[in-house]
Amino acid sequence: MRISAVEEHGLRCLMALANASCEDHSSTISSIAAAEGLSVQYAAKLVSILRRGKLVVSERGVKGGIRLARPPRDITLEDAVLVLEGGPGKMRSCLSGTECSRHAACGLRNVWDTITRLMFGVLSRVTLENLVRVTGKDSVAQVDVFSLFPQPFISASKEGDS
Repeated sequence: MRISAVEEHGLRCLMALANASCEDHSSTISSIAAAEGLSVQYAAKLVSILRRGKLVVSERGVKGGIRLARPPRDITLEDAVLVLEGGPGKMRSCLSGTECSRHAACGLRNVWDTITRLMFGVLSRVTLENLVRVTGKDSVAQVDVFSLFPQPFISASKEGDS
């Protein structure tokens, strides 16, 4: 699986907005750009994509700014990735519905489909809230992704590995 720069940086912008939402305030494109080390123009492009995807809202004026459209607990990484990559029709896998020349006789198709389904299964369980539980100034708790699934989901190591 390949995560594009737009997806990576867009997710980071959402995390910055989720942190701001925990503190009950809006952000500006400039503050998001500075926090994430992005140019203001690139941050504006990402926020525009997220706004069109209804993940963020923006308000003009003195008390305006950018904020999440829903609480961080209600926005999953799946929501974000689908918006940032252009929707399910743009997925780079056999699930996208685009046929390759070897589609009918492809031995890899089932493997890629399974990996994609597992990836989106994980992304659908991880929320922005999971990613921004603040444990102290400039410190974020690491998400134990396996704890979000019924056990056993996937063994972290093969049997016999130590």
